[in-house]
Amino acid sequence: MIEVNLSNTRSAGDVFNVGGFDLSHLNVKMIIVGLLVLYIPEGFLLSYYEGSIEDLKKEETLIRTDVRKISSKVRGLNNIKKQVDALNDQEKKLAEKLQAVKVIINKRQNPFKILYYIAQSTPEKVWLTSIKMEGKQLILQGHAENWKDIGSFLEALKNSIFLSNLQYKVPEGAQSDYNGRKVEVFQITSDITRFK
Repeated sequence: MIEVNLSNTRSAGDVFNVGGFDLSHLNVKMIIVGLLVLYIPEGFLLSYYEGSIEDLKKEETLIRTDVRKISSKVRGLNNIKKQVDALNDQEKKLAEKLQAVKVIINKRQNPFKILYYIAQSTPEKVWLTSIKMEGKQLILQGHAENWKDIGSFLEALKNSIFLSNLQYKVPEGAQSDYNGRKVEVFQITSDITRFK
């Protein structure tokens, strides 16, 4: 039978055994190569990349100054944008006011131009005794010496841009004489299309 001694035969004062760690198993050549790779290239690599680092720092400062300039321009544009928004709001308010003014102007019913046109178009031998305006309807009553003058008066009113749908009639019970003279009595009803 073969006997094997499994006990550690090294003595306690062995130089390669430190704290239970056997230094004899270490590859010294590889440790030296590792230390050389760790510490020696640092100086070479640092000097190699130092120029690139300085260039990148200069580029970074240029980019930062450009960013500051652009951000100040953007802040200025934000002020302009606020002004444009305020102007747009004001434009909307003015458009609403303008619309309200247009509505008021369209409702305005100043019959001056209509009456002036009627006065200019009335023949000499036609007299108006009554002018009434009820809403958008105009009622003219009067008399004339003959039918021809009433016809020319009607033609002038038909040519008007202010009046439409003219209706002529002889009012019932109207007196056909005025100061002892025979006259033709008439009543003209018309729709007012516009006031100016």
